[in-house]
Amino acid sequence: MLLSEFPQELISNIPPFLALKDKGSCSLVCKTWRIPFQESMHSDLIICNKYQLQELCKIPKENETPKQDTSHLLRSLTLGKNLFVFDKLLYTLQFKFQNIKYLYIEKYGLPPIYFGVTADWHLWKLLRELNIDLDDERIPAENPYLEIILRLPLLRRLKIARSPTHSKQLTFTLNDLETIHTHLLHLNDLELSSDLLPLSETDLIRLTKVLPAKKMTVFGKYTRSTDHRWLCYFVRKYPNIRTLNFSISHYEPELKRQEGDMVSFFTQIPHPFQHLRTLNIGINDFQRREYLLLWDIIATCQISLKNISIMSCKLNKDSYFSYSSEEFGSLNLDIMKLFWRQFSKTLESFSIDYDYRDVIPIDIMEIVGTTCNLVHLKLDTALVSFKLDLFLGKTPSLKSLDLGKSHVEIDSITFSNPKRHALQSLKIFRSQIVSDVLRYLSFHCRELNVLDLVNTKVFGSISSTTGCNFIDMTYTRFKSLLIQNTEFIIKENEVCNENIDITVITHPVNDMPPKDDNEPSNSPVSIGLPHIKARYHWFYRERSCTMKAFSKSQGSSVGKFFAEFERKKENALKTNFYLDQVNKKKANWKRNCVYGYTKIKCGYVADCHIEAK
Repeated sequence: MLLSEFPQELISNIPPFLALKDKGSCSLVCKTWRIPFQESMHSDLIICNKYQLQELCKIPKENETPKQDTSHLLRSLTLGKNLFVFDKLLYTLQFKFQNIKYLYIEKYGLPPIYFGVTADWHLWKLLRELNIDLDDERIPAENPYLEIILRLPLLRRLKIARSPTHSKQLTFTLNDLETIHTHLLHLNDLELSSDLLPLSETDLIRLTKVLPAKKMTVFGKYTRSTDHRWLCYFVRKYPNIRTLNFSISHYEPELKRQEGDMVSFFTQIPHPFQHLRTLNIGINDFQRREYLLLWDIIATCQISLKNISIMSCKLNKDSYFSYSSEEFGSLNLDIMKLFWRQFSKTLESFSIDYDYRDVIPIDIMEIVGTTCNLVHLKLDTALVSFKLDLFLGKTPSLKSLDLGKSHVEIDSITFSNPKRHALQSLKIFRSQIVSDVLRYLSFHCRELNVLDLVNTKVFGSISSTTGCNFIDMTYTRFKSLLIQNTEFIIKENEVCNENIDITVITHPVNDMPPKDDNEPSNSPVSIGLPHIKARYHWFYRERSCTMKAFSKSQGSSVGKFFAEFERKKENALKTNFYLDQVNKKKANWKRNCVYGYTKIKCGYVADCHIEAK
């Protein structure tokens, strides 16, 4: 088969897998290959600084040899932070790169107020995606943004981002949104950070007559406005929406007046949000009734949600001064109960993130029933003691679990139970766990390949015979192991300054298959493994929780000390690690050997990252 006879679809999929020099060689093979490989070489441009911008926009001098112009091949352009591309330079970019389809403008990419109003946005009429961060721009009295957007008729994705903390926001009316959809017929993904002005009585009448934008599948709204009657517009305007991102912040709502209108509107629609599968809700600064109203609305739609994300954070330190921790905890509990009762049979992914430090912990085990379809779960909210094994028993399909602000342990009764779980990734941050959890994971979660321990305390017991807190994870095959700002603490001595500061992590150089039995390994701890060539990583933790890597000679000394400790403890304690004949100040890591060490014995690890200096 000749190269020129390759299907075009196949050729276009090859370039992303090749290095730049190889793409250049392929573009010379034949005419059929020239365009796709040349386009892949010049398809993305990120302008990071003003010098790069000036170089791109300068006019060549008469005595300079002109470079080959590939500007017509560019498809994606990113204007980085702090560029301040004023109208003249912006026009030059528009004129030079007229064929771009994707434009990303980061914070300070364009100057305040101007936004390229006098530049020629018609030159970018081929744009398919426009993503703008207006985070630090001053908003002018007039609104030039809508006028610019309407010059881009082929847009499929439009995102205008702006922080909710800004006092001045873009504002859109019902007529503005209708105008956008009238001119942008191909739009299927719209995300706006702006205030939606309150709906008038005329607007409410108009809601019943709006023409649906059937191509829209993703809609995101980030606003300080809490006129929830806008939801009645969204449900009519976007009947095929699959993803809804809705975030509001800290203006007092007029909910009592609005609730009646909303119930009336929703009862007139046969199947509201019938295609909705992903719901992301964010509410900044606490308003309990707003949370529950949104969930009441979603519950009346009788939809089968697969993905839910809830995020709540504090923008204004005084905004919830009058609310108690009990009220926060009660709200948290109510939301969890609503979610589990309504969507436990269909949900595949759930995330909850509460950025309130004084929220009373909830007991998730009292809420969760058996959920057969849940695959991904993130709980970044205060939890009471979390029995990991019992929870995994209730979520048989769970593959990814992120836990924050939790105390994670296992039920000792089930430790020797041979039941296996499907968990593949566990990330624990700002939490406390017992070392038995890690042992349990290794044996009962044979598919576990990602483990992150970040800002976490691991509690375990020291063997008086070996001086070791042994964590056996030999059944794991890690793609990634991350230990960052993590302490290993003696369980019986957790408040004492004298604690475990020495850690060794071992894993075989060559992959070894796990034992296919039904009982965890009870093999004794040993520093040397004569039958397996292993890597040893010795670390010392300072009081700041930062782990320092030992040098090769230091690691060898520590290993010999603990080998001697295991053979005869009394002899080890008489070594110069503890008896300073010349009264010199000892290094901290030597002094702390007496408290014992943690040994994490892993199976094969592809990427082992320990935060160490």
